[in-house]
Amino acid sequence: MINGIVQESQDVYSFFREKFENTDFSEQECKTYICKINKQTRVIINEYNLKQRLIDSLGDIGKAIYTSSFSFLIYIPTKIVHFFIMIFLIFFIFVDKSKLFLYVKRIIPLNKSQQKKVVKQIRETVYGVVYGQIIIAILQGIITGIGLWLFGIPNPILLGILTAILALLPIVGASFIWIPASLYLIINGIIVSNNVLLIKGIGLIIYSIIINNTIEFFLKPKVIGDKSGLHPVVILLGILGGLSFFGISGLILGPVVLSILIKIIEIYETGKI
Repeated sequence: MINGIVQESQDVYSFFREKFENTDFSEQECKTYICKINKQTRVIINEYNLKQRLIDSLGDIGKAIYTSSFSFLIYIPTKIVHFFIMIFLIFFIFVDKSKLFLYVKRIIPLNKSQQKKVVKQIRETVYGVVYGQIIIAILQGIITGIGLWLFGIPNPILLGILTAILALLPIVGASFIWIPASLYLIINGIIVSNNVLLIKGIGLIIYSIIINNTIEFFLKPKVIGDKSGLHPVVILLGILGGLSFFGISGLILGPVVLSILIKIIEIYETGKI
């Protein structure tokens, strides 16, 4: 998979660079509506020298990819050491998890019944968020990758994996992939006066909106809500707040902290009654 990602990253860069370098943006006489749009687009491209700017930008992207790849290779030994340290710590956390839980329970200023409720809430929230976020993100990556492949976007494996990663961001994550892909088809269709590409671009937009919105707004809240026992609004607020305070780990920490707060409020309210 890593080999495929590297290869497709190079292919994406080469594909777009060749596309812009070999595209003729000169004005042409035409009669159809699509061709008139094409002509106006070429005028704008020539007026603002967009072709050269895009080529220069692609060159900068290529340099950045090369630099990042080189830096990654340099730091591989350090990353390997960190990986084994992580495995070492995880091993002993699993081995001594009962002692760890007992210690945490001892220092929590709640009675045993309340402790059980809080610990249960933490466990259900972590399980629900991890299960929901990761599984749904992978599903969105697969569905989007299939859509990109069906509509003729190059390198669907790489873009599908990127979609799965970005889909961890709530609501807008997957759109960072399918919107540019759709615009690429539409703009390319205008440039070469190809109605098929225009139809494919519009079709990809419709496909992505229907599928991704269904997954994001219906399937994800249901999965996470059913597993964690929390309202979807609480999950959303927890994720957004967690990302703001904790970074990427806030995807899990945010909902957990918020769920603990809610459970403590419930315990306090019950105690008053």
